Amino acid sequence: MKQLIVAILVLVGTSEVFSQGFERFGMKGDTAPSGITVGSKAPNFIAIDQFDNPVELASELKKGPVVLIFYRGAWCPYCVRYLQNVTDSISFIQEVGASVYAVTPQLSEGISAVSDKTDGQIPILHDQNGDIMNMYDGSFEVTEKYQERVASKKMNLAESNGQEVAALPVPATYVIDASGVILYRHFDVDYKKRATVAAIIHAFESE
Repeated sequence: MKQLIVAILVLVGTSEVFSQGFERFGMKGDTAPSGITVGSKAPNFIAIDQFDNPVELASELKKGPVVLIFYRGAWCPYCVRYLQNVTDSISFIQEVGASVYAVTPQLSEGISAVSDKTDGQIPILHDQNGDIMNMYDGSFEVTEKYQERVASKKMNLAESNGQEVAALPVPATYVIDASGVILYRHFDVDYKKRATVAAIIHAFESE
């Protein structure tokens, strides 16, 4: 009985550690989304980019592979820096015949800010209602505490995204081949960790 009690306490303690870890990244609840796995078929979607152009994944895949990046918003310096790094090396991705698209829940004002910082080289898609985030199992509800942190940047997260309940995507990068199959993914609740351009290129070379 004593061993059973100890085991239960260990499990409870472990659960609390995981929960606190997720909360550290702004996630409400004790579980995190897991994302779409490598080898899966990428869900199709249609969205509008910052230039008011409709973008359908299936149509873009007919032209070649796609690199799909989910990011949190213009208020996130790690997201902006990552997209700038991808922009700086985008020619290497284009050399293998691939296109890059970014997805965010932010409304047009935030999208325009990021587009300006990336010279408009990456089409940025507004994920209206979080449909794309949900398709790719990357959406999570944001804790009140984390929303308060974001509010220190003088913005309301839910309003910035046009949402009733604030939700964000787990930062993720998917490499999708022309047939629509996911070749590679980088999916990490730690928003400071991102896929390198070298890893993206290697995914195509390993195909």
